[in-house]
Amino acid sequence: MKIHPERDCILLIVNKAETSAVIETVKKEADLYEAGQGLVFSVDLMEIAGLRH
Repeated sequence: MKIHPERDCILLIVNKAETSAVIETVKKEADLYEAGQGLVFSVDLMEIAGLRH
C-alpha cells in the first residue's frame, strides 16, 4: 500500500434526487473504476450551518 501525503478532498452538497447521477459522473471523470484512484461516497445531511445560497 502506497501512502500519498497529499490528496484532494472535494465535498459536494446536492439534492438527494441528484446523488446517483453526481456519483456516476465523479466516478467517470476521476477514473474511479481503476483501483487506487480514489473514492466517492455519500452521506445524508440532517442539518447544515454557515452555508450561503
